[in-house]
Amino acid sequence: MHSSVYEQAIKKVDSQYRTDFAQFVESGEAKQEFLDYIDRDKDAQDAVEMVFIEQSQELHNLAIKMRENKKEGILEKIVKRILGK
Repeated sequence: MHSSVYEQAIKKVDSQYRTDFAQFVESGEAKQEFLDYIDRDKDAQDAVEMVFIEQSQELHNLAIKMRENKKEGILEKIVKRILGK
């Protein structure tokens, strides 16, 4: 994740919940108290959304790279067959 997005997001979270926030965005696990805090605090909701959007974009980019690498692998095999290598 781009650290600047995370740094911007965590500033929106009350300092007493920042450790919980880090755990939540890394693992998806959270204490009920933290979940209750998110439910009632708009800034915390925005922070979670910012990080999740960034994470989903990174997963999307990874999927594209994997697909491109797979295509390159197939093309390399075809070229090797054609060239007899």
